[in-house]
Amino acid sequence: MSDKMETLTIALAQIEGSTNPAINLEKTEKAIKEAVAQKAALIVFPEMLMAVATQDIALQNHATPLDQGFARQLANLARQYTISICAGIWEKSCHPQKVYNTAVVFAADGKLLACYRKLHLFDAFALKESEIVVAGAEPPPLFTLAGFTIGLGICYDLRFPEHFRHLSAQGAEIILLPAAWYRGKMKKEAWQTLLRARAIENCCFIGGTSLTGKHFIGNSAAFDPLGVPLKNAEDKETIITFTASKKRLQQIRKTLPALTHRRNDIFG
Repeated sequence: MSDKMETLTIALAQIEGSTNPAINLEKTEKAIKEAVAQKAALIVFPEMLMAVATQDIALQNHATPLDQGFARQLANLARQYTISICAGIWEKSCHPQKVYNTAVVFAADGKLLACYRKLHLFDAFALKESEIVVAGAEPPPLFTLAGFTIGLGICYDLRFPEHFRHLSAQGAEIILLPAAWYRGKMKKEAWQTLLRARAIENCCFIGGTSLTGKHFIGNSAAFDPLGVPLKNAEDKETIITFTASKKRLQQIRKTLPALTHRRNDIFG
């Protein structure tokens, strides 16, 4: 296998979202064009890409099934530009006033590769996501792209290391984290520290992309399995790319075989 086939270039799209899905879709297509120009095979958009949650909008009016509406438009864009897309959407649930906070992944042919419903709801820092969102009930999925096994989390999941240990134990080599990380004291430091920690402790590549703007920090970032920073954004709208290398991953895991040293007999 050639070195080219053992790498995957991923774009992290840091955008300032709005409550209007049509505006967000325009920004999505613009970012996709830029990612394609940078030869990325996968582009990752933030949580709430469909519409930023505010007290003024009813998310259930925006939410759709995975084969309709905004989700279908994402699938169409993936097919049109021949690029895989990971993004955060609002998905209809059985609850009349609540939705799922869902990360979807569409392949370059428009087929749905993965769907993850956020497990850990952000009831913290005076916010209460559980008032508008139904928590997921299934473990985070993994999918395969360009020979890499990839896992998913969403925003607040980052504070729960067992989520990421589960993914690495299932074979994850790259973990993607769409987020809408709110601004606040030490929030940027927490975001960057936790992203790096999850990469190091699970010996995997990680890419996290956050909304930016008045309420969100931006600062999208990627780290390699030793925690080496690969790319970092500030707080403006931008596209950053990083390349995951199978050779680099295997070298690190051979030199630092921490995942094989787990005491499953003690901790399960």
